[in-house]
Amino acid sequence: MAMTILKYGYGLLHKKSNTLLGFSTEEDNSGESVGTIYTLSYGDDQLWIVKDKLNASYVRLYITEWYNAGYEHPINPYQPEELEVVKIEMNVTIEEPYSIPTFEEYMNLRYNTPGKRSYDPQHCEWILSEYKRGVPYKINSLYDLRDTLGEY
Repeated sequence: MAMTILKYGYGLLHKKSNTLLGFSTEEDNSGESVGTIYTLSYGDDQLWIVKDKLNASYVRLYITEWYNAGYEHPINPYQPEELEVVKIEMNVTIEEPYSIPTFEEYMNLRYNTPGKRSYDPQHCEWILSEYKRGVPYKINSLYDLRDTLGEY
């Protein structure tokens, strides 16, 4: 059963590049700042989204010094006229999780399936015998799982 929830927040749009601003972080261990310094930027994976329009409007207009630059009021290296306050609407849909194979299923798919480039039934048999003896094997990485399932 999928359920959809509409959420929204506010952010800043860099007008010239037509890009929503994100943020980058830098750790400051000098003891003179908030600890993690936030800076607005674009091209990052993490969007900067706040709960209210007042917060986004303030950040658009005013410079925050590095020692006070937290998430709610990051360093803003842009001029106010370069930015627009925008409302960001997100449709959050609850999904059924992807069916991840057990370690044994994964090993058989990866190493015991004729025609796969990783086909090596002896390796599969040896690893699974070790696994059954209690050696704590696991799927090494998301990359390996994607490669085995052909999910790119």
